[in-house]
Amino acid sequence: MTLRRRELLRGAATGMAGAGLSAGLAGCTDVQEFAEDADPRGHPLAGTTTVVIDDQSESTHDLEAITDTSLSFWTENAGQYAGFEVEFRRVGDGSGDADPDVEIEFLDSREELDGCQEHSTDNILGCAPLIKENNRIDRPVVAEVVATGRPSGEVEITTKHEIGHLLGLGHDAEPAYIMSNRIEDRLPEYEARVDVLDAFRAGWSARNDGTRAYNEGIGYWNDDAYQQAIDPFERSRDLYQSIEGHIATAEEAATAFEEMQRPETVDRERLQRYFDTARTVADLLIEAAENMRAAAEAMADGDRITARDRQQAANDALQELDGIDGPSPADIGRALGLVREEELDEGSDGPSGS
Repeated sequence: MTLRRRELLRGAATGMAGAGLSAGLAGCTDVQEFAEDADPRGHPLAGTTTVVIDDQSESTHDLEAITDTSLSFWTENAGQYAGFEVEFRRVGDGSGDADPDVEIEFLDSREELDGCQEHSTDNILGCAPLIKENNRIDRPVVAEVVATGRPSGEVEITTKHEIGHLLGLGHDAEPAYIMSNRIEDRLPEYEARVDVLDAFRAGWSARNDGTRAYNEGIGYWNDDAYQQAIDPFERSRDLYQSIEGHIATAEEAATAFEEMQRPETVDRERLQRYFDTARTVADLLIEAAENMRAAAEAMADGDRITARDRQQAANDALQELDGIDGPSPADIGRALGLVREEELDEGSDGPSGS
């Protein structure tokens, strides 16, 4: 029996949980097998195998370079890990060549993974058939990889992972850092990544708590209850000040990435940019809360001039804050290669102006 390209067996899924989050790095949840027809050639991709890229994504990564690196890895290592030799050769778009053996599709989101929608989970970022020796296949066989919004190193690992499935390797196969279904095997310095994210999420929680206290103070302020407004504004300021400590903790944990293997699996430049922006946001929040605390205290003492000036300074800080796109835990998670976005995205209401 010959299977059509969209009926190809689905490669195995990578749904990985740890520390309250998950990273989706590979393929689908269902593993089936092709009907094995006698084929003296052995594995259908053995020998010279042509590959074409179908880039359907908005990714800014060099996907040709990622593909070439991934294909070179398996050309050099298929004999050791898959048990047969393969020479991958990338060709053009197919218009001037014979039909390629393999097509690698780069996509924007997991919802676009056509080959494994019926098996899709939130953690899937790639899909490919698991092809065994003596399987008969229609060509091209398709490997799909989500390329947008992820560090380039993780896109490369997923690409290698899906090619590994094409070569018949499952999640218990070596090399573990490419094929394993365990996030601890797939991501170097996994615990450090979790520590960074946890520290940032603690800062995010402090920001939300501080904003609730700030808005409580605004409520008293608007009711002319100035003495009562002082305490929530002070609590808000203290909570905002704690954010800087959480950012410092995250930065310290991130030093583990400096000497780790495969440093490209973390977008360190983007991560540092997020830390810097989060610190700027914290400074402006502190400024707003402290100025409103001082304004409420001045109004309680009958000093309207000072109160007006401090109120204006608070509103200036909030206006500046409106022009800054502060990072969320989901942003940090993506830079770290931890991508369970629905677990990471948490709304944060901004403090109200007065």
